[in-house]
Amino acid sequence: MKKYLIALALVLALIGTPVLAAQDNTALINSLMQQVEQLMMVLRTLLAQQTGQNSSSANLSDTLIVTKPEANQTIELPSKIIGKAKNVFEGWGNAQLFDSNGQKLDEVFIMPGGDNGCDYGVGYCPFSVSIGKPWSVSPTSQTGYILFTESEAKGDTPKSFKLPVKLNVGIQNQQVKVFYVAPNDNGLSGKKIGCGDSIVPLTREISKTSAPLTKAIELLLSDKRQNIGESGLTNSLYKSNLLINRISISNGLAQIYLSGTLLVGGTCDDPRIIAQIKETALQFSGVNQVKFYVNGREYTGDLRG
Repeated sequence: MKKYLIALALVLALIGTPVLAAQDNTALINSLMQQVEQLMMVLRTLLAQQTGQNSSSANLSDTLIVTKPEANQTIELPSKIIGKAKNVFEGWGNAQLFDSNGQKLDEVFIMPGGDNGCDYGVGYCPFSVSIGKPWSVSPTSQTGYILFTESEAKGDTPKSFKLPVKLNVGIQNQQVKVFYVAPNDNGLSGKKIGCGDSIVPLTREISKTSAPLTKAIELLLSDKRQNIGESGLTNSLYKSNLLINRISISNGLAQIYLSGTLLVGGTCDDPRIIAQIKETALQFSGVNQVKFYVNGREYTGDLRG
């Protein structure tokens, strides 16, 4: 950081000499002061990068300064983006709000000077835009970022800058059921399956998703417990290591393609495994039949591995 300060001091000293000699030349003085402002902007950015601290404004480029929100600030819904920018090409550019999973939540255009516009070559003009209203897509995380993309003339590569933020929103959740076995229950607690057992659902809460069936199967396959707490339920898949390759649904038939190792402990594990996977899939509307495959072969209770 010391070398940056020395370089800046030398530049300012060189600039200061003609300024003092040309005190009556207003245009020259203004031009030089704009250069000083740009150099200071670069220095503030370097300081923030070196120290890991955020200043009260984000100097994202030599054409954009954002004063609100600050980096890593928690934003409400909707939120104002306030700052100043230069008219680089029919305005400044746009701002897009993303959650940390890369899902775009909103997009707005930044026009320096607002309705009055901002002429080319006049320097910075203030702007204020609202972003994040309403959520057309529910956020999947409580952190995210604003992506600022500067407008460029046709053929040029646009410049982009990220400003990290926190989202003051409650993540929408949904519930799914994951099915386990009640040994020797004989249909008292749930649907009766082979060996005199019952298949019983437990409710799990997940972040809202467009693929709840996949998430429910993932929860089942990733559960490595043999005994499920004090519920008395057991998990016949606890020793297996299976991953989802893909799931398709067509005309009410869900086909689940798995790969990995399926370990079966005995004859009664066959109907238990089939019931756990099929009943977990059958809970979803539009699914009335289920087939699942392990390493390319349909599982009907005759696979061992």
